[in-house]
Amino acid sequence: MSIQLPDRLKRVASDQQSPLARKISVLVVVDDVALLRTTLRKLEFLGYQGISAESRKEALDQLSSHPEIGLVLADFAMPEMNGIDLAGVIKSKYPGRPVILVTGCVGILEQFKDAIILQKPFTEVELQNKITAAIE
Repeated sequence: MSIQLPDRLKRVASDQQSPLARKISVLVVVDDVALLRTTLRKLEFLGYQGISAESRKEALDQLSSHPEIGLVLADFAMPEMNGIDLAGVIKSKYPGRPVILVTGCVGILEQFKDAIILQKPFTEVELQNKITAAIE
């Protein structure tokens, strides 16, 4: 899914890009189409290539066919498999591949202290900070 930014935003986006953005692609695993599109736009704004997946199967297919994926953003609440379970599968099949869990549930933060959590709704700055923390 490719999102076109207006020229004025492209100039702003180029100023905001992280050096990491040129090196990795980010797989976004979200079953909510609106959240998926918004997240892909934010990633593009930051200079990352976003690759979308709407299910566990699609996520694993994308990971196997796109070795340039360096990070996974996974929604915590998905019908087929929650983000924690998906993160477990990814970590076993692709060791060292960071996974950031996206959630709107405050209680989740207390249960999974070792996980990198991105609280919904999030800004581009918050997204960039979590990506940087996950990669480092």
